Amino acid sequence: MKNKWKQAPWYGYVIVGLLCIGIFLPNFAQYQVTSLADRLRTEMGLSQGQYGSIATAPLLAGIILSFLSGLLMDRFGVKVILISIFITVGGIILRAFTSGYWFLFISMLLLGFSASFVNANTPKVAGAWFPSSKVTAMMGLVLCFSNMGNALGSGTAPQFPTTQAAFRFAAVLAIVVLVLWVLFLTEKKGGAASASEEAPQEEEERAAFKDSIRTVLRNKGLWFVALCNIGMMLGMLTNIIFMPQALMSRGLTEGEAGWYAVALTAGTMLTTLISPTIVRKVGTNGTKVRWIMRACALVGAVLEVTAWLLPKGIAMILGLFATGFITEAFLPFLQSMPGYLEGIGRKYAATATGTAMTLQLLCCVFIPSYIVAPIAGDNYLLLFSILACMAILPIIFSAKLPFERLMNIPKNREKS
Repeated sequence: MKNKWKQAPWYGYVIVGLLCIGIFLPNFAQYQVTSLADRLRTEMGLSQGQYGSIATAPLLAGIILSFLSGLLMDRFGVKVILISIFITVGGIILRAFTSGYWFLFISMLLLGFSASFVNANTPKVAGAWFPSSKVTAMMGLVLCFSNMGNALGSGTAPQFPTTQAAFRFAAVLAIVVLVLWVLFLTEKKGGAASASEEAPQEEEERAAFKDSIRTVLRNKGLWFVALCNIGMMLGMLTNIIFMPQALMSRGLTEGEAGWYAVALTAGTMLTTLISPTIVRKVGTNGTKVRWIMRACALVGAVLEVTAWLLPKGIAMILGLFATGFITEAFLPFLQSMPGYLEGIGRKYAATATGTAMTLQLLCCVFIPSYIVAPIAGDNYLLLFSILACMAILPIIFSAKLPFERLMNIPKNREKS
């Protein structure tokens, strides 16, 4: 009886709920550290370089693990995500009782495990339970919880009386999340959710490592998806990382800059929830969807350069909100797309998604911080302008993206 209700169609929503809290947890814990930077440097005697390595440790893990997590998922199934949750929870508990740089660095590195495994494997897991027409909406919901974790982690941490109190609250939350995963996780048996979908329908087949790597890296479509994703995200992530400093360079206080920067996150949270529905209603065929994506890339690039220069007050808040909303509108589509590429299918979906995410993280971490930032220095207008130019990538390569398969657009509508 237990296994029967765990295979019911509605149980897919339970699984997506697990993915939501699975991505919320590491983001919440990670962004506690960014808002407690001064406390940590003072209490632990950290240098700026040591603090920087701690804050970016989960991203380093993501670069290494995103590709590997996809391989493991395609080979062994959804249980590898549960293992990553165990590792991340262990890291969060370790952090609650740590008092030195190396223990803190290692604990933060462990946070990157579940974030990488959930991000890379959500499209494949959701695709097992839902038709392709709903996968992007499920991906958008998970991304919304990711952004929610960022906002709540950074917003609540300073309210705790001590750093350890904030970290121990995260540890309790982590244990709750782990218990829920252990109790409710199950593997979907059989093929995709709907036989009427153009999405992959085959029975679940485990992929050998060598076969997965060869198939994915030879797929041209995957590189087009990765390039579009990089082009859409480079400027946006740079805005999120450097926006407080840019606003402070205009004379805003640290507190004011932080509140204005929240508008960016609010825009990304809302768009990941509703953009899949809006795009499906407006983009009645693949051609229209591609033109909408190009328009979002172009308008988003302009906003990335100009929104922070608007007058203080409602104009800047709306400008920054619109930047996040428009720039990340297609993120649920792009992160769901690898499994719908010709030659990839459900069998190699996780490896393909992990590969695309590894390329995205590599570019979004190293290009702004180690290439463009040293060139631009304190000239934030130049910094944002250079990276906004990357919007040319989705404008060019969106023609190669399989929106018809992902959105299950009927062929008769393509001809209209």
